[in-house]
Amino acid sequence: MRSPIIIACIFMAIGPSKRLWADDQTDTVALFRKSVDSVAFITASVKGGVAMASGTLIDRTKRYVLTNYHALDDADKIHVQFPLHQKDETIVTDKKKYVDRVSTGEAIRGTLVYRDESRDLAIIQVDRLPDTAKEMPLAKGSPALRESTFSIGSPGAVNQLFSFTDSSVRAVGNEDLRIGGNDEILRIPCRMVIATNAMAPGDSGGPLINKQGELVAVSETGGVSASWMPVFIDVTEVRGFLADMDDWLKDPGKIVQKKVIDSVLFMIVPDKDRPHAASGALVNVENRYVLTANHVLGAADEVRAQFPTHAKDGSIETAGKLYLDAAAAGQAIRGNVVHRDPKRDLAIVQLEKLPPTARPIRLAKASPEVGEAEWTFGSMAVRVFGITEGKVRAVGNEELVVQGGEKDIRIKCKTVTVTNALGPRDSGGPVVNRFGELIAISEIALNQCVDVTEVRATLADLKKRLAEPKAKGK
Repeated sequence: MRSPIIIACIFMAIGPSKRLWADDQTDTVALFRKSVDSVAFITASVKGGVAMASGTLIDRTKRYVLTNYHALDDADKIHVQFPLHQKDETIVTDKKKYVDRVSTGEAIRGTLVYRDESRDLAIIQVDRLPDTAKEMPLAKGSPALRESTFSIGSPGAVNQLFSFTDSSVRAVGNEDLRIGGNDEILRIPCRMVIATNAMAPGDSGGPLINKQGELVAVSETGGVSASWMPVFIDVTEVRGFLADMDDWLKDPGKIVQKKVIDSVLFMIVPDKDRPHAASGALVNVENRYVLTANHVLGAADEVRAQFPTHAKDGSIETAGKLYLDAAAAGQAIRGNVVHRDPKRDLAIVQLEKLPPTARPIRLAKASPEVGEAEWTFGSMAVRVFGITEGKVRAVGNEELVVQGGEKDIRIKCKTVTVTNALGPRDSGGPVVNRFGELIAISEIALNQCVDVTEVRATLADLKKRLAEPKAKGK
């Protein structure tokens, strides 16, 4: 996502006369020339136009370019370009020449391989590399306070690309940055570097380097605070991100579970005969909104909800009795039903509080493709917070009938049919894609689930309904 904020930027023209950094006598011209061929100018086709960002080639063999997630989160096409060299050994910096190369087919196509919204990082694999492109090494650890650093990027507000700025490190530590606006807020709780140089949109994803030309952090210009407090994703987060990607390529389900599990809930729903269990997904932290299936609520206007309990070894407790006993002892979180959408069989529950471990699930931008891998989270009879893997079998408009309380509920909406088996307690649980994004909410009828486009419509209806009293009061 891109924040609609215009930020003035200060940059140094390419090809300065030789300059020495006063503290450590670094030849900045030589450092720039050594590093610039690792830096990429990225354009991404998104709704409403073209997004521009920067990136860094970190693996020449695999053709991996590192950048920010927020700049590419809804991109249809991605193009990556490295500096063009002229006969006099200087580089071309005119943005228009690079933009024109996209339309002529000269720009390099890129494919989004992996992304992690919690670190705001993404990996693009490019189709090919120019001979001049160089791999940039990663620093072994975080930079030190007051260490000299330098950044290379392409601010969107100016016509020159691959600008170079020098700075020093002000602070290094854990931050909880939030970027974006409206309903699309991206939360980035991770280790960050705060530096002194000015940054602007377009610099996003570019490298912050040390005097050895090693990447120590990744530029982060998506937040409001970035205009006056330049922040960067620390190299230790980059290394963790790459380790997760390696694991994901070997076993996608392992990383999907790691990303999603703290967004899933086990719920006890009161019933006049006897309480029953269901699943849900946290979709909004600020309002503590949980999404579930409407039919599992019956006539109940409240639920008792629990997030996964983490064992000392970091694993998740899955014994159903543990959670049932906790609910009986009054340790579950109370939630009130604040919105029902019977035609889509969706409902929103607002919790009274959230545990520190709770994380909102991110909604996919669009419906899944047939044949796409998917993972379903829910609860079985004895074990809770289970995960099953399958594939998307079909996507389209359907008319379903599900049992809900005293009478059946008729649903007419866009659904996703999956290949993995679903049980009654899975109802209301999230179905996610390989990036851990919600693509549907589980139903129990014929392994069909309510599509994410219907989820977005339900959330929009709730927002509109809540705004109506305010509008009438004006």
